[in-house]
Amino acid sequence: MSNSFTWDLTSLSPIQKKIADFIEKNIEHLPFMTERDIAAKIPTSIASVSRFWSAVGFSNLKEFKKSIQIYNEVTPANKMKNTFNRVSEDDLPGALLEGATAYLSETSQHLSRDTFEQAVEKIVHADKIFIFSPGPSEGLGTLLRFRLNRFGMTIQPMPNSGHELFESLVNISADDTVICFSFANILPETRVILDYAADVKFTTVVITDLLVTDLNQLADIVLYTARGQIWEFHSMVAPTAVIESLIIAVGFRLQEQSVAKLDMIQALRKRYALLLPR
Repeated sequence: MSNSFTWDLTSLSPIQKKIADFIEKNIEHLPFMTERDIAAKIPTSIASVSRFWSAVGFSNLKEFKKSIQIYNEVTPANKMKNTFNRVSEDDLPGALLEGATAYLSETSQHLSRDTFEQAVEKIVHADKIFIFSPGPSEGLGTLLRFRLNRFGMTIQPMPNSGHELFESLVNISADDTVICFSFANILPETRVILDYAADVKFTTVVITDLLVTDLNQLADIVLYTARGQIWEFHSMVAPTAVIESLIIAVGFRLQEQSVAKLDMIQALRKRYALLLPR
């Protein structure tokens, strides 16, 4: 992932990591915000925000603001937003589409292309792919599993919670890759997977909506995707775009194999069309 600041996560408390993550996602707006504004958005206490600045090497918010390079207001997101028709506040589809555009732009800004290519490489060369997609990410995991399975890859879904997770862990070897979705907070199950990976040496790819997170140290590869602020409805538009990008990139790498499998599927459809009509 591509961050604007280098944060020493070892010296930050959990709430300070949330403040840092908020700053990464709101640099353009920070010059106009007070400590009260920041505290209300996270949410946390004003005192916690005040203590944060010294924890990252600044005297106060004013000094931190001076260190920030002012970003050009003509951002890709704003350019794209201007292409939409002017909408009223009660135009829900227009508002959602405009928000989705911003999430896609933010994801593009922070998603490291080198890291993305590393993820594709690990997926392509893995013996088996395991997918951990709890809660709202379950649909993303299903999409990824369905598409990669069509390329002839061995895909294994993992239980979403509890002791059943161990049934999958014992079958993962060093030649495998585990793809984890980790949104909002790091689940205990995610920590178990990443800790066990350190012993077995299998590759971990984590897809998250956090920029400042322990995942950057715990996982082998971290892919960022925007879903909206803490206080907003969390959109799956950008995460879906990242997943589809991975699928297409893997398809390109396995072009001969993937096309052959798709041809076989089509042949089976024709052969059994009367028994299993579409």
